[in-house]
Amino acid sequence: MAISDSTRVSAVAQQIKEASDPDVQADIEALLKQPKERPAWLREAQQAMKRRLRNEPAIEAGIRPAAVGEGAAPSDEVGVRETIVFAVGTPVYVVRDGRIDLDSARAEAKGWRKLLAQHDASMASVLLSVGRIDVDNFIDDSPYVGTAWVIDDGLVVTNRHVANLFAEASGVGFKFRLGFDARTPIGVKVDFLEELGNDGSAEVPVERIVWVAPETGPDVAFLKLAQASTLVGRKALVRATETPRPKLPVAVIGYPARDSRFSDRALAEKIFGGVFDKKRVAVGQILGAGADEITHGCSTLGGNSGSPVIDIGSGEVVGLHYRGIEFVESDAVSVPMLNRCLERARAIQGVGGLAVSKDESQDARGSDGVVQVGSTPGSVTFTIPLRITVELGGIAASPFTAAALPTIASGALPASEVGGPVDKQKLAQAVVNARALLANRADVVAIKPGYRFADGAITDEKAVVVSVRRKIERSSLESRGVLALPTQIDGVRVDVAVATTADLCGEGTGIGEEARVPSCIQPMRNGPTCR
Repeated sequence: MAISDSTRVSAVAQQIKEASDPDVQADIEALLKQPKERPAWLREAQQAMKRRLRNEPAIEAGIRPAAVGEGAAPSDEVGVRETIVFAVGTPVYVVRDGRIDLDSARAEAKGWRKLLAQHDASMASVLLSVGRIDVDNFIDDSPYVGTAWVIDDGLVVTNRHVANLFAEASGVGFKFRLGFDARTPIGVKVDFLEELGNDGSAEVPVERIVWVAPETGPDVAFLKLAQASTLVGRKALVRATETPRPKLPVAVIGYPARDSRFSDRALAEKIFGGVFDKKRVAVGQILGAGADEITHGCSTLGGNSGSPVIDIGSGEVVGLHYRGIEFVESDAVSVPMLNRCLERARAIQGVGGLAVSKDESQDARGSDGVVQVGSTPGSVTFTIPLRITVELGGIAASPFTAAALPTIASGALPASEVGGPVDKQKLAQAVVNARALLANRADVVAIKPGYRFADGAITDEKAVVVSVRRKIERSSLESRGVLALPTQIDGVRVDVAVATTADLCGEGTGIGEEARVPSCIQPMRNGPTCR
């Protein structure tokens, strides 16, 4: 920790104190004003915090921090304020029997105890839908890799950096990575229990990896739970419709782990009460909110990645936690950004399985017009009645109907081969299918309904508009081994365009929207465009 960082920790502690509820501020002040009657845990935690703020590792390396100047806290008070703020102002609770154990945090945190008691029932409902992502046949002996929660019917959300530990891209979708034995995939389940003092479990297998955002996008990933599993009471959490206000009391629900990256393990033990790998509730406040992400003051560790950030008052999700900087800040993906990602995941699911990544091969016994997984893993068989087997490069797809499979073309198409008039419904379905096929490509920014351009002029032909960061010649793509974008999907033209600012912000990409012509441009009919 750099000396400048220690100053930042103190500043953040003051910010958290000022953002706290009046009752919480009173709890903090009560401890600060009783130097001779402070509890033993505070003295022990203060010593660890003092090491942090004095940057002792730097001292050992021959770097001396600035001397204590006039007005600074005396030596025996260094770290006291920060320790009290983080332990009492942002306490972490244990979950037992589906409820927050209000006695599991510091007794001095009376204000938080009062607030949580008022919302005990609504918080208990939220707790049911949050689980731990357990893995087996993993590359090391870690039993789990992060947190996930139910965001849609049978769908859970977590972070990209969590999913990347067991998922990898494969063709147009994703598959489970090979595990420690280098022969079989890593097994992934979501355990909605894992509480302190409870040896039971409520595991639900992850059936497939639906979508993992590219590295240039938000830290988001969606996983599909096995359909045969029961999720009694585990409903999709309600997402807030408004940006959270500053100072809003929130809770991060997840599974903090013993994090080797934490600078002082003794301090982590004091803050988290020595309980790790189990369902916990960390409380704090919203410190800042933007369009794409929010910042909160809840105490988190590795293992909390993927946790929901909950508005304690309403029980609604206000963010998806993805990063924490020790004693400085924690960041989360905003709900508007999360909603845009969910729309893409839903579109992928709507095409019946090209994103399937688990080996669920079956015998092909389809009737006319039916597509089924072939007997060889990673193949699909079409019965038309002619039987054709198409290798998908390692993706094992679930059964789906031929009508749901988009028809695509990657070469130039004469106009006669593109299906006739395109109405709103046909265009909308083509957009859905295009998103399923192309959503995982890092070069694709947005896919939406629009109009085709020809020779620099807009036409009145409706098209699936695929926005990319940069247009590259087909020959250049091929030389790089990159598959060119299709020229049509389901008989609807594909028009490739450079992404606009609105595209980059995820605006105006609704599947059911009418194809729109810019107000300054009129469709070309018998002559060039007027601008």
